[in-house]
Formats: sequence, C-alpha cells, structure tokens
Amino acid sequence: MRPIEYTATPPQGARRPISCAEAEKLLPKACEGEMDPRFPPRGSTCDPEFIRNVLKAHWALRQAIKKRLVGQESMIYWLILAFFAYGERQPKNLGFGHLLLTGHPGSGKTVLAETLRELYTMKTSRIQGGPDTMFSDITGSYVLHIDENGKRGFKFVPGAIFGDFVNVDEITRITPRVQSAFLEVMSEGTVTDSNGITHKNPAFILGTSNDEHVWKLLDALYDRFMLTVRVELPTAEDFTEILYRTQDFHKVKLEPVGTADDVMKIRKFFHEAVTVSPEIRELMGRVTRTIDTIDGGGLLRDLRAILQLSESDEFLQPGSVPLSGRSLPVWEGISRSKAAMEYRDYVTLGDIKQTLLPVVRHRLHFKPNVISQDARECVQSKLRTRFQGTGKTEMAEYLTQEIIRVAWDHAGLRKV
Repeated sequence: MRPIEYTATPPQGARRPISCAEAEKLLPKACEGEMDPRFPPRGSTCDPEFIRNVLKAHWALRQAIKKRLVGQESMIYWLILAFFAYGERQPKNLGFGHLLLTGHPGSGKTVLAETLRELYTMKTSRIQGGPDTMFSDITGSYVLHIDENGKRGFKFVPGAIFGDFVNVDEITRITPRVQSAFLEVMSEGTVTDSNGITHKNPAFILGTSNDEHVWKLLDALYDRFMLTVRVELPTAEDFTEILYRTQDFHKVKLEPVGTADDVMKIRKFFHEAVTVSPEIRELMGRVTRTIDTIDGGGLLRDLRAILQLSESDEFLQPGSVPLSGRSLPVWEGISRSKAAMEYRDYVTLGDIKQTLLPVVRHRLHFKPNVISQDARECVQSKLRTRFQGTGKTEMAEYLTQEIIRVAWDHAGLRKV
C-alpha cells in the first residue's frame, strides 16, 4: 500500500499567533476573568472570532460544569466535544454529535446531563427509560381535543423527544421495539407522527446507561451515537470531595452560559472554519476500510495466536460494518471539534488517532467466543493491568484497541 505523506502545518501558511494575553481580552463574562489553561503557550494562529467562540463554548461550559461535578475530567471533555460537533451528514440535515455515557451507578452521568440542561437557555426534556416506556411516550400521540366552540377533533401532543436537548436516562432499559423511536430524530432531525406528518425537531441526544444492560441497543441506534464514553468510578480523593461538595449541593446556583441559538451558531462555525486536509481524509478512508474488513487478510493473525483461535474463527458478528458511510463523517466531525478545543482551525493526525476509539467502541460487535472466559484467560494479566478488570467489558475494550492498532499500522503513513 502506497504510504501517505503527512505534515502537520497550518493549511494557510504562517500566521501571526495571538498570545495568551491578547486572548484574555476575548474572554466572555461567564468565564469570570479566568483564562483557559489549555490555551497554547506559544499562542494560536486562529483569528479572534475563532478564539472567542472556543472560549464561549468549550471553556465557559467546562468552568460551569466543574462548579457542580467532582472529577470525571474525561467524561466532561468528551461531552463538550460532542455537544459542539456535527455528526452524520444527511442531504437535509447535519446530525448532532449524540453521546452515550456508560458506567457504574453513581459515577455522575445523570448529574452531568442535568447540569448541562441548566446551563443553556433551551427547550430540554428527560426520558426515564424503563420496560414500560411506550413509543408514543417518546414521539407523541393524537388525543381527543374539544375547542372553544365545542367542536371535537384530534390534536397532536408532542412526546418527550421534542426539544433542543434530550437526556435519555437508562436507555438500555427501553425495549428494542421502542428504541426505534429514536432513529429518525437522531439521524434526520425530524419526527413523523402516526398520521404521517413530519415535524422538524433537531435535538441533541445524551443517553446514559449502567453496566447492567437489561436490553441490548439496536445496532442502528448504536450507529447514531457519535461516541460511547466509558465512565470510570471517582478516585478516593474525589469521593472525599463529593462529601464536602454535596453538603450544600442545593445552594449551588448555576447561571446560563448560552442559548440554543448560540450552540447552533458555534457548531456551524466550527464545522466550516476547521479544515481537513486531503491526506488526513485519505488516511481516514484507509483506516475505515481496514477495520471493516479486519476479519479477512490475516491482519489479526497474531491476536488469534494469543487467544488460541483458529484462522476460521471470526472476531465480529456476521454482517458487522463498524465504520460505515454514516459513521465516517462522525469521526471527522468529532476530530474537528477536538481541533477547535485546542485552538486550531485544522485537523491533525493526533486528532483523528485520539478520537477513533470512542467513535468505534460501540460499533464493533464481537462474537461470543472471542470474549468468552477461555479467551479472557489468555490475556488475563493484560486486562487486569490495563483495565483493572477481567470481564467481558474489559475484553471488548482490549480487542477494540488491538484492532485499531493493527488497522492504523496497516493504513500506511509517512510523516514529513
């Protein structure tokens, strides 16, 4: 395979960097005069409008969240990236960066979602997942309506999915039949009611789930989430701080840092302002094709040997296509958002490498034999060292990381 020559220089040539002192003058009021420690020490080559948007979006939101949430830096980081990113691209809709948070109960997932609802002046709603959740609870239904003249008719009452931001708590407790209610709105930004009338509803969906999966999510629903983020338990120091912080939890008042219009404008701005080079896109295409065909061609020969599997043993479920035409733009979208957070208006190799794992994590559906007890015993020490556990979840994470490593090596890259 022909190697791709890659260089991480700004696409528009040399530009005079804006220093940290100059950027401080662009701070919004919500930042309370405190500068973002992530700002590059050597300055940013972006224009003032770009820096102002980063400070208004990423930095102001992170500051506000940290007033309530203890620790969980990784979860907050990926939430902010997804919230200001465009996901899949449809002819009539640029999809949002819907996010799925999974992890132990009590790790702050729902607190983070509820905090985000407070920080933006927008229409928000919450869906509490359960086995008795109905399709109409989510999308809405027609009810008998009597107007002021006594005339009877049916009126559409929107369901909980209607809003700018929707928190779907315990999404894996919703039955697979009802899960399909999310597909249209997450992909196309619309909801079609039982009379066939389509209602426009561009919503950002934040799903949360415990490790106890009552129902498996539909593959099509998994594919509509931009990222899946594994939420770790707080550290001992964080648990101690939680006790102090929650003593006066009810007294913490958060001021809004923006509106729904602000979010939409900043998403669009980053989508148009952050460039992706032809070399980066070619590399993304190669990695995507490699992962989609990873079971063939002998690329996983070493991994098969470690797990004591035969050449005929496949890793992925039949028909599994981890990175499709839907998810490839998602990968680019989150990479753009990451570049913006780091005060760059161009995507680098590091951006696409670091965003690939959360993008592909929930799109790889492994066969039972490769995450079985026998397979896990072959790499038990690695699982315990890397992930502090030896269960199926840790095994799936190990396999995902190994597949990404093999695909990346196979793609062919030469840095110049």
